[in-house]
Amino acid sequence: MKTIIVKLLVVFLSLSFITVASAQDGTKEKKKDKSSIKIIVDSKIFPKKLERGESFEFSLGVENKSKSSDWLISSLTFENDPSFKVIMSRPGKPLLGPGESDTYFFSVTAPDVQGKEKLVITFYNDGKKKRQIVKNIKIGMTDETLNEGDDDSDEEAVEKEDDNKQDDKNMNKEKEKDKGKEKNKEKNKNKNKESD
Repeated sequence: MKTIIVKLLVVFLSLSFITVASAQDGTKEKKKDKSSIKIIVDSKIFPKKLERGESFEFSLGVENKSKSSDWLISSLTFENDPSFKVIMSRPGKPLLGPGESDTYFFSVTAPDVQGKEKLVITFYNDGKKKRQIVKNIKIGMTDETLNEGDDDSDEEAVEKEDDNKQDDKNMNKEKEKDKGKEKNKEKNKNKNKESD
């Protein structure tokens, strides 16, 4: 009787282990091809000067870099400095299949104050920071006041995607290889001088 109970217990534990292992494999597979996107913004179209309450529009290109997962527009979120009003004015496709891309349009309205204001818009995909735009915009200023203290220091911060990070790593590896080759050349020159 004890051997039957022990055998049943061993079988039960084996089946439990197999079930847990296969469930973990399934989640690993899902994590591998989580939708990844590339965001493109032409930051040159952002104006340096606006009137109070004036609006402008910019486009945001989104490419689904995944090979097998769809990407939903609901995954894209953004936050901005509250002094500017930013809204998605013309949405593109709600779903992008693997390799597909589309353009989404946003409208920005300047605050009703005069002076230099910093526009900050940060885009996220599934809560992960993907792109940040930072622009200094002069609001309601005349040409005379524009010239006073004109330190036009526009900035743009970009949170690079995984594939761009990989490109950077590859470039660094190539630089390291080149440095290694140069060191080897110097060693060979030194050896040749010693043997002469």
